[in-house]
Amino acid sequence: MGAKPDMRPNADATLYTLTVVGSAEVWTRTEVPGVHWENCKAANTLASGGSIAADQAAIYIPMHNRPELPAIKPNDIIVRGIVDDEIGAGFTVSDLKRKYPDVLRITSVDLMNYGRRQLWHYQLGAK
Repeated sequence: MGAKPDMRPNADATLYTLTVVGSAEVWTRTEVPGVHWENCKAANTLASGGSIAADQAAIYIPMHNRPELPAIKPNDIIVRGIVDDEIGAGFTVSDLKRKYPDVLRITSVDLMNYGRRQLWHYQLGAK
C-alpha cells in the first residue's frame, strides 16, 4: 500500500473572528499553524479600459490534530503568518492591513468533512 494522502501546509495564519457585543465590535485573535495558503493575483478589466484588483486567496485549514477553532464566518479577517497584534481601540483592521502584506477578509467558509479523516478541512475564500 502507498502512502496515505495528506494536506501539505505551506504557511501559518492568524485568524481574527468578529463578535458584536451590544454596539461594540470585539475581535478575537487565534493562531492557526499549518495551513495551506494559495494566493491568486488577478485584475478585472473594466469596460472603460481600466482595471481593478481582484486578488484573492484560498486557505485550507486541516482539521486533524488541531484544537477547536472558533466559528469562522464571512467578514472575519485572516493574516498570513503568526502575528501578535490585537485589534481594538488602539489598533484597527486598517492598521493591520498597513502593517502586513497578506491581510484578507474571509468571503466564504466551507467545511469539507467527508472522505478520509486525514483530508478533512475548512476551505476559506478570502480577498
